[in-house]
Amino acid sequence: MYVLALVTQKGGSGKSTLEVGIAVAALANGKRVAIVEADPQGTISKWKERRGHSYPRLVRGADPVEIEGALVSLEAEGISLIVIDTAATNNALAMRAIARGRSLPDPGASESGGHRSCDTDADCYS
Repeated sequence: MYVLALVTQKGGSGKSTLEVGIAVAALANGKRVAIVEADPQGTISKWKERRGHSYPRLVRGADPVEIEGALVSLEAEGISLIVIDTAATNNALAMRAIARGRSLPDPGASESGGHRSCDTDADCYS
């Protein structure tokens, strides 16, 4: 499972638009995709209502504990890509999204729940 979190302190930067585009493109390529919406503005929820499709799967989360629970549940469902939509802020929820977004599956890392953290992008893809 891959977790993608786009986080910025500035609103109106295009995060939600980019996240939707990535999710739809992944769906078109046969991936099982979910979006975790942690932005109280609800931009993704509004888009999903207009879209009228059941996918990508949408889960709402308001705090780091809810986000973590959603990630565990979605992984158990076999979702291969989870996109986390955060509000424009630098709070605990955004920091948790970043922490999960910078991890990749690592079956040998049982002490970290099957994921390893990456200090840099190069570390994630080596």
